[in-house]
Amino acid sequence: MNINRADLSEDALSEFTDNDFLALSASLQDRPPLEGILPSISVPCLLYVGENDGLLEQVKRCAPLIPGSQLVTLPGLNHPQSLYEAEQALSHVVPFLDHASIQ
Repeated sequence: MNINRADLSEDALSEFTDNDFLALSASLQDRPPLEGILPSISVPCLLYVGENDGLLEQVKRCAPLIPGSQLVTLPGLNHPQSLYEAEQALSHVVPFLDHASIQ
């Protein structure tokens, strides 16, 4: 993956350089396809993704493979924003956890 720092905004450059490079490196490694793993998940799962996230379509394909999972899209958010805008996610996470703990 080649990143031209001159093409990044100041905010994007700051976000990139603040990441843990070991974690970034690990995320680029070959891994087994999720399609074989997701159906074996047996705990309640809430997946959330920003509607402007580059992973949106992948998450939409994965969600139905997890039995009983719930998918929430967060309006107007990209990948980092969906992590940083915790209130939007928590408005879905808290009710999900409340319901999951009842069962």
